[in-house]
Amino acid sequence: TARMLHAWMAQAARGLPDVHIRSLLAGEWEGRPALWVGTTVGLARFQEGRFFREGPELPRVGALVQTQDPNGDRSLWAGSWGAGVGRLRQGRWTHYGLASGLPNLTVSALRVEGGPGQRTWVWAATMGGGLARMDLSDPQERWEVLSTRTHPLLGSNSILRLELDRAKRLYAGTSRAVIRISL
Repeated sequence: TARMLHAWMAQAARGLPDVHIRSLLAGEWEGRPALWVGTTVGLARFQEGRFFREGPELPRVGALVQTQDPNGDRSLWAGSWGAGVGRLRQGRWTHYGLASGLPNLTVSALRVEGGPGQRTWVWAATMGGGLARMDLSDPQERWEVLSTRTHPLLGSNSILRLELDRAKRLYAGTSRAVIRISL
């Protein structure tokens, strides 16, 4: 195992944007397995024994999810600390920030609710702006915001974690409580 660790560290010097890892996602790219790696200075994809630098300059990528749109397209979503959310779809990056309705550019977690054959939402937890969700069937690609102003029971606009249970109920860990989201 020490040799395997050494090999990964040697690879990190050849293509990984930074060795400070903030998030990992085992997923796929172009139909083949891939490991997505969020670092303090950007995003990389590890595939077929090599790292590839990916995407726009998204600093401190701390949240990664993959989705399948209602039309079958796959996307990679990356949430950053300070630059909002990036989405890689069909080889093209789209940036979502304040202009698209995201309430805060510091994104601590991302989750997907739904999937093929049903309405699919991407949820973004922000630090200070509350929760935001985007309906993937909406061509406007706008975020709907849930904050303490619109939903006082949220308790805090600093959302640290998001989790889905087996029954597909969404939980938000805030700086004050754990909240189950039912909309």
